[in-house]
Amino acid sequence: MMNKIKIAVIVIATMFMTSASPVHAQGFLSGLLGGGGSSSDKGNGCGGTQTHFIECSSEEGGVEAIGDVIRIVIIVMTFLIGIIATGGLAYAGILYASARDNKEKVAEALGVVRNVVIGLLLYVFTIAIINWLIPGSVISGGPEPSPSTSVSPTQ
Repeated sequence: MMNKIKIAVIVIATMFMTSASPVHAQGFLSGLLGGGGSSSDKGNGCGGTQTHFIECSSEEGGVEAIGDVIRIVIIVMTFLIGIIATGGLAYAGILYASARDNKEKVAEALGVVRNVVIGLLLYVFTIAIINWLIPGSVISGGPEPSPSTSVSPTQ
């Protein structure tokens, strides 16, 4: 019975993965992955070095490039952790559904769900701490606000 369930899950997952239409993320990572270039481009790269992923366009190019690398790593890690968490929850759901009257399997499934939730919370707090430690907001990628910038209410 368990083999039939595993085969059904694999078949359904394969159908979803192969039948999905391609999604083109317009503008997603374009500012990060569009930098650098060939040797014919002037001013591309970072510190006089030609790069394919990072472009330093200001005087403090090294600091900006490190922020871009951290941002790329965070985006990739978020994607991978999302896939792993989804797989863990799917596994726990299958384990829970196939447990029937077996209390050990139910406890194991609930333990997997608890561990996935704890892992997601730890990752969210890690990103929040990294965003707090690195000025200029690693998540949004926006420029660091200057202290002289003030917002006046309109009347």
